[in-house]
Amino acid sequence: MDKVSFKIIASVSFISGIILFGIMHHAIATISPNIGAWDAPGRFGFILSEITGWFPYILSVSLMCVGISMFWYEIWSQKTEDNK
Repeated sequence: MDKVSFKIIASVSFISGIILFGIMHHAIATISPNIGAWDAPGRFGFILSEITGWFPYILSVSLMCVGISMFWYEIWSQKTEDNK
């Protein structure tokens, strides 16, 4: 895989994770005033369970981590090539 497509994939995964993360937090903020009683000790986890949002939330964090890891790998590989 060439460096340009690697950077594009890293950028798309990172930005997709950020957008999904923001959408999930918007959904949580929209739903939270309508919840009267909390059954769980954590409000955030309770709302995620109520809207069945655990999968997209974990996916967004995973996409951001993959994108950052790909960027770090690209920077590391450039530094090792420069040192040769």
